[in-house]
Amino acid sequence: MDGGKLLEYCVEEIDLDGVKAKAITREAEVVSVAAHAIYKEHMYLLADYFTIKRWISGKAIRLAEEHKVEDSISIALKLNQLLENGVLEAPIKLDIGNVMTLYTNKFIEDNIFRATSINLIKYLKRGDIGKRLLSRVTRLSY
Repeated sequence: MDGGKLLEYCVEEIDLDGVKAKAITREAEVVSVAAHAIYKEHMYLLADYFTIKRWISGKAIRLAEEHKVEDSISIALKLNQLLENGVLEAPIKLDIGNVMTLYTNKFIEDNIFRATSINLIKYLKRGDIGKRLLSRVTRLSY
C-alpha cells in the first residue's frame, strides 16, 4: 500500500483525553490491518478479527480496491465468518501456497508492489534467509 497516500488523504483529528491528535481514519485502519495480516504476517489474529468486524464498511472496501488490497479484505471477511461459525480458532496461519498466489496476483496487478519488489532481492541476499523463511512458513503464532 502507498502509506504516503494514506497519510495524505485518510487522516482525521481525534481526541485523546483532551489532547488533539491526528490518526488514520477507521477505514484506513481496517484496510491496513487486513493487508498487514494477510500480505505481511500471513497470520490472522483475534485482534484482526475484531478490527475487521467492527470497522468494515463500504468506504473501507472502496479504499482497499483503490490501494489494490481488496483480496486481503475478502480473505479477512471469510476468516471472520469461519471464526464466528467455530470452524477455525485464532490465530490462523495462512497456507503458504495461498500466500504465493496472492503475491503473484499482486505482482501482476499492482504497480507499487512491482516497484518495491526490488526490496525482496535485498532480503534474499541476507545470509540467514533460509532460516528466516523456514521460521516464517512454519510458525504457528506471532
